[in-house]
Amino acid sequence: MIFSLCLLLILGIIFFEKISYREKILKYIVFLCLIEILNLKGVFLFTGISFKFIIFFWTSINIIYYFYKYKNIKLDKKFFWLSIILIFSVLLGFVNEMIFPYDGLIIARDWDAYIAGIDSKEKIDLNYIYFVTLYLKMIFYIILTYIIKSEFTIEELLMVGSNVLKYSKFVIVYGFIEYTIKNILDLPDIITTLSKIVLGSDIQTSIRGDLYGLVGLTTEPSHFAMCIFNLIILNFILRKVKEKVVCDIYIYNKLELILLFILLILTRGFSAYWYFIIIISIYFTLKNNMYDLSIKILVKYILFFVILLVGIVYIINIVIETSADSNIISRINQIIYLLNEVDFNSNIEAYAYIGSSLARFISIHDGFIDFLNRPLLGLGLGVELVHSGIVMLLTDIGLIGIYFLLKIVLFKINNRIKYDICFFILFFIIANIPLGLRNIGFEVYSIFFIELTSIYCKKVNENDTQNNTLLLDK
Repeated sequence: MIFSLCLLLILGIIFFEKISYREKILKYIVFLCLIEILNLKGVFLFTGISFKFIIFFWTSINIIYYFYKYKNIKLDKKFFWLSIILIFSVLLGFVNEMIFPYDGLIIARDWDAYIAGIDSKEKIDLNYIYFVTLYLKMIFYIILTYIIKSEFTIEELLMVGSNVLKYSKFVIVYGFIEYTIKNILDLPDIITTLSKIVLGSDIQTSIRGDLYGLVGLTTEPSHFAMCIFNLIILNFILRKVKEKVVCDIYIYNKLELILLFILLILTRGFSAYWYFIIIISIYFTLKNNMYDLSIKILVKYILFFVILLVGIVYIINIVIETSADSNIISRINQIIYLLNEVDFNSNIEAYAYIGSSLARFISIHDGFIDFLNRPLLGLGLGVELVHSGIVMLLTDIGLIGIYFLLKIVLFKINNRIKYDICFFILFFIIANIPLGLRNIGFEVYSIFFIELTSIYCKKVNENDTQNNTLLLDK
């Protein structure tokens, strides 16, 4: 309730502020990206609709109205037809499920209950309202993607990224306050009660090893780890921009960045260790300008990852033998058990429940099998829930949908644009193989991330003084 009122207040202030409509639009986008990256949980008032959903549609409607009324947008024909094919294929996938129902069974929403033998697999239950909601969001996402790519200047892109980092600083403070209340004062119920009152959501309050995990403004440690991961990566991108372009933007100082890394560990989410691997990988690609790929750099890159993998295996062995963190040991043992003992072709329900890692991996495996049975169009948008961003997209929209989605996300308005494909693969694909939510790939901040990479990928001409080339430090 409290945050709902704060949300109305913030949107009201922006709406009635005496600034240009375009400036209001930019503030809405900053607010939306911030909410998406924070992975904010909770529902708006008593509607049962999430905060992110409300802000996304409010921002989308305002942006579309502004550019329709005040700007004469020239629609790129290629982008238009890519969008039409994607929209049609996703709709066709859902219609296909209605006419030719999937013969197989899918895991119920609660993976842990399935592995524990409490729930069983069930036939697909089509939720038309949920599909329409996701479908409209996808259409709005496509429209916003084109507007961001075609109508916003480099200065505005940098302003959005800079302000998201600036206004997210409170996460660092809040994270350590939560740690103090939970693990030093030993009063975890205070955070639970505050979340219920402020956000209207229930959060996970569980001991991870010897300490309580941190959830931030989310509902569980892995979601908070994702939030911190996104902030660190955005900081990396903006630092890279400052190396290539003289600009006045906000980035975290070294102390703030160190505190974020500490918070990532303190979340106690097992996904945090995976995120560390991706962070190191992305840092390496940015440091070595992998967007200008050469054979020499490629060999160096491969050797680096071989050494990194050996180091990770060595550290895992040390952790298993010496660590007092029972949470880490338990998760590693679950994965080892999964790889060595579980026969995915047998009756998986016969296995004893040993923890959420097994349940999540089974959901990924079974979701992927369901996708293979419907590879082109998938099962239908919103039908199945899988603990993998990539497998989720495959089951939702199939190979055809993902192909055209990627073509839209990486669409170039003109030939001068170049994106950091290495970053894109690491951040949007590899990072989300064992992790993820349905919203991955359909959030506005993801478009800003990839568009920002075009700034440092661009070879700046010293004689080029156009506003869209670089933002000069005033």
